[in-house]
Amino acid sequence: MIKIECQVEKNEHFRHLLLFAFNQGSKAAKAARDICAVYGEGAIAERTARDWYAKFKNGNNANQRRLWLVDFCCCQLKHAEPMLHTSETFPSSEDASL
Repeated sequence: MIKIECQVEKNEHFRHLLLFAFNQGSKAAKAARDICAVYGEGAIAERTARDWYAKFKNGNNANQRRLWLVDFCCCQLKHAEPMLHTSETFPSSEDASL
């Protein structure tokens, strides 16, 4: 199996993966094993996964989803930013001929 290198801040990414697994009803141990299967042995400890699951369980799920959405959107913007600083110019609607 090919091991994937994490493209974003590892802890933040794993927290999102754990929240996703939690919301699907997966057990913390399985979520940790699944993450390690993709990112390599020892990528996340089962204990860490159980700790995050406890936080998700004790927290307001609506608030957790909101935090996840904010993290996700910020992450997407952070990685899209280089595309916003391009030297290419695009024709204006006045330049476009139909």
